[in-house]
Amino acid sequence: MLSDKKQSIYDRLHAKDLDHQFMARLERGMGCTPFVSEAITKLVRAVYFPILDSPWNIKPGQLIFTCLSASNGASAAIKTAQQISAVLTVDAGAEDLTVRQKNGVEALRRHRICRVCAEAYSQGGLLTIEDMAYRLFNVGERTIIRDLSVLRSQNESPPLRSTIKDIGRTVTHRNVLIKNWLNGDELSDLHRKYSHSIGAVENYINTFKRVVILYHEGYKMEQIAYMLKVSPALARTHYALWKEHKSRALPHRKREMEDALTIIPLKKIAKKRKAAS
Repeated sequence: MLSDKKQSIYDRLHAKDLDHQFMARLERGMGCTPFVSEAITKLVRAVYFPILDSPWNIKPGQLIFTCLSASNGASAAIKTAQQISAVLTVDAGAEDLTVRQKNGVEALRRHRICRVCAEAYSQGGLLTIEDMAYRLFNVGERTIIRDLSVLRSQNESPPLRSTIKDIGRTVTHRNVLIKNWLNGDELSDLHRKYSHSIGAVENYINTFKRVVILYHEGYKMEQIAYMLKVSPALARTHYALWKEHKSRALPHRKREMEDALTIIPLKKIAKKRKAAS
């Protein structure tokens, strides 16, 4: 009896918090069952509390922006895709003023595009052209597309959902990254320019090398794609990049690729000799 009374006291004490007040209002006002009211409470906490309890120190010119999570796959529908909240700097004050004074309004917008895309990506999110056109900069989509084209011609490639996830007809980060690697960029340069981790950069380059090596070994593109667990289209794109750029690649990159092309044949010869002996 005493233990039941003590448990009753603890039950009443546990009920004296905001979660139970919220659930009680759901149950009384909307006729929800306790199970449903608890589920709604957990959902509200998951969606809103990261912002309400946020330790972020928002500075003037910054905002909390909801965008798609980088964890979503390329085929994820926007309506059902996971979203995250990121702090973006729309106006960096003196920094932005200097860019505008030196290079004009269009250069400032491009500077801001690079910054907000990198900020979102570093926090686990990816922006889209629509986000920037309609929600951040209040310009037409064609304006953003034109800005991105200019940036890519300057070897700048802001991390967008369409490029990170290789969606649509945009030039993928992977292609641009490999071209710049062939032209002499080091891993640290590519990491800084494209906001990819060093591990991801190494993976892109190693896959590119393996495609070229296996093709020279006589394998078909479908076989190469199967062995490397990539799409046949990607395998073909990698080899086309090598054919297009090998004559213009820097000497030390050519040597690196030529050395790589000799690795597998040497291994095969060694295996044959070992088998014969």
